[in-house]
Amino acid sequence: MKKYIAIICISFLSLVSCNKNETKSASPEKPQPETIAPKDTVGNKTPEEAEDPCVAGTPEPIIRRDHVANYKFKILTKQTLEETALLNNGDHVSIIIGGCEYYTLTFRFETSRFNDPTDDIAAWYANAHDLVTENLATWGNPNIEIKRGLMALSDYRNKNIENGQLKFNEEIDFDSDEIRNFVILEKIEKLENGKFAVTVVFSRGPL
Repeated sequence: MKKYIAIICISFLSLVSCNKNETKSASPEKPQPETIAPKDTVGNKTPEEAEDPCVAGTPEPIIRRDHVANYKFKILTKQTLEETALLNNGDHVSIIIGGCEYYTLTFRFETSRFNDPTDDIAAWYANAHDLVTENLATWGNPNIEIKRGLMALSDYRNKNIENGQLKFNEEIDFDSDEIRNFVILEKIEKLENGKFAVTVVFSRGPL
């Protein structure tokens, strides 16, 4: 009888030991780290570059430095730059070049060679035409047909000088095919010391 009891006890202890070993070996697996995919790019560009709506590209200076004095150049933004210079006729010019959807040249002349009243629109259309024309060789090769714009400016003046429709800040189309081109005599400002500021804009777009 004692022999049978000893056998039962040994069997019970063996069973308990096996259960403990199974519990240790059944420990849960460690979680694997999550893999994060890189952000998408478009044509090897960053998302910011891919979403950039500007199509005019990086502007280039147009003034020929051998035709002017006191030349200065300044980058205003990623899409625009400014050139300033003293012209051979004594006038001062600044040109803002560039844009985003439109490629634009904004000329601002400061001159003392004219003394017409600022409300004499016909006179200032003629003066603005002369200011740009006198310096055509100075403007290099911009991405717009300045000569054709000047022709349109003159035609607009001649057609409207008698009918009372002549006005500043008018968009005058020229040489337009798939992309629109236009010129604007934007404004005339009377400055100190007998000077006037004349702003003429040539623009091409939307691109």
